[in-house]
Amino acid sequence: MGVVTNKNIYQDYIGKPCIITYVKAGDSEKARSIALNRFSICFNLLRLCTHSFKPSVKGVIVLGNRDLIIWNNSRKNAYGTIKPSLDNLCDSEGNKVILKSAVKLSNLLCAKLEKLGVQYLSTVTPISSVVKDCLYWFGLGLDVTMESAKLLNFTTVLECALKKSDENTELKQRISDRCAFLLGDDYETRVKIHNDISFIYKERSKVVHQGSMIKDEDRNTVNLAGSYAQRVLMKLIQENNRLNGDFSKFICEIDEKKFA
Repeated sequence: MGVVTNKNIYQDYIGKPCIITYVKAGDSEKARSIALNRFSICFNLLRLCTHSFKPSVKGVIVLGNRDLIIWNNSRKNAYGTIKPSLDNLCDSEGNKVILKSAVKLSNLLCAKLEKLGVQYLSTVTPISSVVKDCLYWFGLGLDVTMESAKLLNFTTVLECALKKSDENTELKQRISDRCAFLLGDDYETRVKIHNDISFIYKERSKVVHQGSMIKDEDRNTVNLAGSYAQRVLMKLIQENNRLNGDFSKFICEIDEKKFA
């Protein structure tokens, strides 16, 4: 996964924290594919924390020690190859590339991410793997335009974050219970959350089993599902370091609250 940091070789040129990723692969195309996937995951992480963030892969991707590929995702192609100097970057058409505007992060946002605990996600653990899967589905939920598809993607986030891989029955009850005990601090709040998730799954069932389409006027249900997906995923990230990345322990601690 990419790393949000203010301690890397670009700091002197950018003057802000930035996202970097290190990739080892047999060829440059594979390396670039891996890098783009990691940047996509990181961008979804930023979108998880700030709804107004609308990223695109734009700036520089360093391939080995030889070339810098200027990548513009809006054009879907690499349009320039130059030598690895960070001064006066230009594309193949001679247009100057302003690196600073392409990759900088605000210090405030970086501090928010560090407080959330994203720096611990670089270590491969069961929780970090679940988080990456959740971020993929969360990003899809934000990107698709159809409300029904949004709902399915957001509920997939809830299932990825709140059930073990071998739990394939009573999903509605499991997810509703665990979401309520994870996010709620008192009885009334837990009842409300449980009822909300049950209603979301009722609407999901109509989409999956009846082929029903969610209309624009019913988008509040979709927004509710997205809100719970965001809160659950952020809670999972926060607990990652304390639990040493143990996802089974994360689930067990939630279930134990039922008997507290």
